[in-house]
Amino acid sequence: MLLRFLVILGVTRVILSLEVFVQDTQTARVGDDDVIMNCTYSGEPINPIMSVVQWEKTATTGIKRFLVRKEIENEETTTSDIRFSIIDQGSLKITSITEQDAGEYWCTVTLLVGAGVIQKTANTTLVVAPMLPNDTQTTTTSTIMTQTASDGTSLQFLNSLLVFIISVTVFLSSVLRI
Repeated sequence: MLLRFLVILGVTRVILSLEVFVQDTQTARVGDDDVIMNCTYSGEPINPIMSVVQWEKTATTGIKRFLVRKEIENEETTTSDIRFSIIDQGSLKITSITEQDAGEYWCTVTLLVGAGVIQKTANTTLVVAPMLPNDTQTTTTSTIMTQTASDGTSLQFLNSLLVFIISVTVFLSSVLRI
């Protein structure tokens, strides 16, 4: 990187710059083990005294809620919930995804340089899809079908019966909210 200088009234000053990059949208499904939301940055000068990355999420009230903060040089991390951590110099890792994790996230990078501070923020969105009720049932169906008798008639009957049972189960789950 090339440092740029500005001369005002004979005084030379270093121009500080910082760029923060995130993905536009990240997608996850309820029940996923974890999701990683990338946040990278580059700036001048190259070696700040301290780099801090902080992630926040916009709450339903519209106010940003603190999630996690990490001082990169000394690896010191502060978090509001153990499900949130910062990895790879700035990316947010969320474990045990829930529907409440969907929303707008903000990655803020702060560089301390001598007596100066430079800070930039970028935002991204996490879309969380619900767990499909058929995800586990499909596996069960194929396992039962492969373990039944080999004549076509009984296999077809068991398959129809199983589809009926699954349909009733899904219907009752949605009505009773099991």
